[in-house]
Amino acid sequence: MEVLIIEDDQDINDLLRDVLNRQFSVHQAVNGAAGLKLLKQQQIDVVLLDLMLPDISGENLIGLIKEQSSAKIIVLTAKADVDVLVEVLRLGADDYIAKPFDTKEVVARILKQCAVPSSVDILMYRGFTLDVRAHQLTYNDQVIDLRAKEFELLQCFFAEPSRIFTKSYLYESVWHETYYGDDNTISVHLSRLRHKLSSYDADLIETVWGIGFKLKS
Repeated sequence: MEVLIIEDDQDINDLLRDVLNRQFSVHQAVNGAAGLKLLKQQQIDVVLLDLMLPDISGENLIGLIKEQSSAKIIVLTAKADVDVLVEVLRLGADDYIAKPFDTKEVVARILKQCAVPSSVDILMYRGFTLDVRAHQLTYNDQVIDLRAKEFELLQCFFAEPSRIFTKSYLYESVWHETYYGDDNTISVHLSRLRHKLSSYDADLIETVWGIGFKLKS
């Protein structure tokens, strides 16, 4: 797995390199321009991105990375403001880690982003049973008719029931295309899915305003 660190603090950059080198192939950049150059030269899987860079802001760099790479983006930030964190997820980041961080957490977050999708054939949640191999959803043995994309969206939620999913993650996971910004595709499909599920479990999929969607706990 190839990891790119874009961090202008050399001490933090080197600390991350030393820790991550034990499990990953690591590349380093101390500014945005150098990071973008490495993205063109290497097949990067995960980018650890500091928001406060000397040449290009981390917020602007997220979009530039998404334009040329399918790498997962984990933001490293000392900005604890909720609005900042919501904004980086809206821009396309896949996750964020607050500074100061525990290096064990960094490794865990990288592994989570690049985890191989579950091969479990049966996923269950709150009375629903999703049979991946048969491509069938049931609720207490009653079959619920879903379109292909609706089924795949629900599979994302059932595979990680405690996760908050951004629109960009859902779009790229189900449509397998780069997400370039807000459009109606996700909203329309989720609206149809919610409507079909509402007869069995009202509001099963909740909106987390400014971030994305999650299953009702």
